[in-house]
Amino acid sequence: SKADLDHFAEREHYGWYMLKFNFGWSYGSGEGKTSPNLVPWENLNENVKEANRLTFKNLPKICEDPNVGLKIVRSE
Repeated sequence: SKADLDHFAEREHYGWYMLKFNFGWSYGSGEGKTSPNLVPWENLNENVKEANRLTFKNLPKICEDPNVGLKIVRSE
């Protein structure tokens, strides 16, 4: 569903945010270790949100590639 997709896209962004933050990145113009996307999900522009949604939508296909060998399943 759209709600599920947004939830997981937001979680994907949060994971990326924390990884960058933990390696010393900060909010900025993109020079050096800065990114204009180091903001909470609700502050991202819609194009970046859509890129996160697309990443999550493609995850099952990526995981099921024979070279990766993983599968995503919904748990209850």
